[in-house]
Amino acid sequence: MSFAQETVSRKAGVYHPRPSVGAATDPQTIIDTAPKGTRDWKRVLDAVLRLHNRQHAKLIKVVADKTTLDRERFYFKFWDDLRFNTRFEDADPRALTNRQVRAVTELWAQRRLSVATVHNYLSFLRTYATWINRPGLVRDVAYYFGEDSHYVRRDRTARADRSWIAKSVDVEAKLADVRAYDPWVGLQ
Repeated sequence: MSFAQETVSRKAGVYHPRPSVGAATDPQTIIDTAPKGTRDWKRVLDAVLRLHNRQHAKLIKVVADKTTLDRERFYFKFWDDLRFNTRFEDADPRALTNRQVRAVTELWAQRRLSVATVHNYLSFLRTYATWINRPGLVRDVAYYFGEDSHYVRRDRTARADRSWIAKSVDVEAKLADVRAYDPWVGLQ
């Protein structure tokens, strides 16, 4: 291609960035070239997240910003806990094992995390395992906590009626109190 043809094919004043494939900042290059058990595990984890974090776990679609942020926070906390609060000091984000998951679930049990939180965290780990080509690695909650654990059953129904009517609260009187305290809120 001659210089004249090249200038015609490009629009004037438009910046054409070079592709980052193969560059030191390319996530796949970081994943492929960093040594196993690297001390720079955060860089490797960030590369995995940059490649996959926007993807839905099962569908071909993009997930919400809140989901990506929640996942990112969880994964960094998970690997931080794994490397500094368990015996897996050289754990690599590219090579998650079931023993590592079990070690962190024991930490969660010691911290008495809620049932919903544990289920959510294990769901995040299942998604992560598929990203690193280890689908089926993260098992059911009963495997990590036992069949008789309170973590196995997840209740989604209310056990008590907490409505104002059930508590015999006079709604009109309560609204009058609110209007007396703050007229602006009372208008809403």
